[in-house]
Amino acid sequence: MPIPQVDRKRLLKQIDMAEQYQKIRHSGHCSDNADCITHCTTFGLSDPMCAQHRSDCNHAHTSDCPDCANIVLTLDEIGQKIEKITDKDIQREAKFDFENASEHIIEWSRHNLRAARQDAEKKSIISQMDDDEAFCTFDWGQKILPQDHRETQSHLDKTNVPNVSTLRSIRYASKNMNVFKASGIGDGLSIPYKQLNFESNMRVVSPFGNPINDQKPSTIPSQ
Repeated sequence: MPIPQVDRKRLLKQIDMAEQYQKIRHSGHCSDNADCITHCTTFGLSDPMCAQHRSDCNHAHTSDCPDCANIVLTLDEIGQKIEKITDKDIQREAKFDFENASEHIIEWSRHNLRAARQDAEKKSIISQMDDDEAFCTFDWGQKILPQDHRETQSHLDKTNVPNVSTLRSIRYASKNMNVFKASGIGDGLSIPYKQLNFESNMRVVSPFGNPINDQKPSTIPSQ
């Protein structure tokens, strides 16, 4: 079933508006006290299935975002039009592409929420620092890691750190580390260092001895 030209132009315009919003403005609207549910990092980054990775909002979500609504409504309309395709082979292919694209679009929104939360946490940490403390950002670390580590997926499954690989924020204490799915969301999951196999789980990605291009990762020896 072909889409009428007027609907096609309107949907393309809505898609362009959605892309521009996610790319430029969405992350700037996100905060931990936003009264719009699609902008609230506390709500959006909490895991309802895990208490350690969940925080409760202390405010009501009373407003709506027309740009976020445009994304949802556009995806819904495209999905409905795909369901009306009579050729089953074409419909199956279109549905596969649509579901894959939809997941990437939703993940983009999640990324914006995480970025806003991380930036807020960074500012909070810096504001509480003493005069003899420093905040370091090493943006080259993740660029080196893919170059030197190309193990198979089965190898990574066997050697990852339990409960860490899918998480994005780690706080180190003297006897344990707390891992979070998002910075500052929930109390985090506490993992004692004694439970970790440092021989297989921990690697020094970039020791601070040589120029970055000359450095090689090495396994931390067991203590």
